Order: sequence, then structure tokens, then C-alpha cells
Amino acid sequence: MIINTRPKNLSQNINALCTKEKIDLTNLHLSKITPVSSKEVIESWRTNLESLQSYSNIIFTSQASAFYGLEILKTKVDLKKIQSNIFSIGLATKKIIEDKGISSILPNQPSSEFLAGLILEEYPGRNLLFCGTNSNRTLQKILKNNIDEIACYDLIYSDFEVASVNQGPKIVLIYNYLTFSFIHKAIDRKTLLEKRFIVSSQRIKDKIRKNFGNEVLDMNIDVAESPSDESMLKKAKEFI
Repeated sequence: MIINTRPKNLSQNINALCTKEKIDLTNLHLSKITPVSSKEVIESWRTNLESLQSYSNIIFTSQASAFYGLEILKTKVDLKKIQSNIFSIGLATKKIIEDKGISSILPNQPSSEFLAGLILEEYPGRNLLFCGTNSNRTLQKILKNNIDEIACYDLIYSDFEVASVNQGPKIVLIYNYLTFSFIHKAIDRKTLLEKRFIVSSQRIKDKIRKNFGNEVLDMNIDVAESPSDESMLKKAKEFI
């Protein structure tokens, strides 16, 4: 009764939750996460990695950024000896970091805006951001000249999988704007109007409204309390 659009390697938790609660879940992994492999890009990180001690804060904006970012960092330093403040965008990202024996700081709400505000108010200094090549660049815009980035993974979408959204269940879980945009461009308007989209933040809904305007005014788009799988399912169950 629900479509999960997350990449396969980020879907273990929602699959377990649905099995436990006996919720019918269809996995349509519309995208996959792959580490950046370009030698030129990796070489461009050298200066940042060789001057880790100059960063007051190291920031991870997603589970994938934490997974791949920590793999990169541990080639240069003992992770448990990092002196910088470590920041996670949300609880799922924090757990990946904690599994490596490292504590991290969370904003009051799981958003780049709240994270940037926390850093500006309480943790001034130079920042190193680990993110994907699809970054929404909110942190970069707010922290401006005090942030460097390592875009360590790519999010690649599948034209083959998106066709299955047409025949799939009515409720579609959307964890990022790019996924909605990909679906919106790939399937017909009649099908879009028949679906109910659960998005993981008000920011995503606002961006959808801003970028698609009148095209989405009559679509069913609801916002979960937080980006967690638990919150996404809680909102989805209101419509089952």
C-alpha cells in the first residue's frame, strides 16, 4: 500500500518497520548511491584532508555522507582522535557516526537551516562539509566563506524503476526534492493526481510548490513530522 523510493542501502530500517507492523511496502529504489570515483575530484580534496586540524567543525548532512565521509577521513586520521566538533543533520546520520564510536551534535530540527544557525550561534570557526554532489547548498550559502566541502557520493536515478510508480500503490514516500522532481517529470499528470506523496520536510514541500507552481496545486502532498522512517510511516498510515 506504500511505495518506498529510498536507495536500497538506506532502506533496511523502513523494511524492518513495515515487517514488524505488517504494512504492505513496495520498494521502488528510484536512485542508488555510489561513491565519487573521479581521480581528479578525489585529488581536489587533498588540501582539505591534509589540513583537518584547521577545521573547528566537521558536518555530515546525510547517512550517505557519514558513511562515505568517515571512510575518507579514516584514511587520514584515527577517527576517535579528531578534535573538531562533529555535526549530524539527524538521528539516522548520528547513528552511523556513533557506530564508529564518535559522538556528534544535532540541531533542534533536522534541517540545514537549523544546523547552520546552531553553528553560527554556538560553534564559530572553519567548517568542513561532507555531502553529495546533489547538495541543496543551503549550508554553503549560509556559512559562506567559512566552509569547504567534500562531495563524496553521487545520487543516480533510474528511468527503468520510475515506470513502476504508475502501477504501484497510492502512497509514495519522498525523502528529497530530487526524487519528487524525477517522478513528476517521468509519469503522467493523471497518475500524479491519483497518488498521495508524503514528503520528509516542509522545506521539500515548499520547494515543490515554488518550482512547479500551479502544476502541483491540486496534488496530494503531506509533510511528516520529521525525516525519520518512523515519522514517514506514521503520516502514511493516516491514509491507509
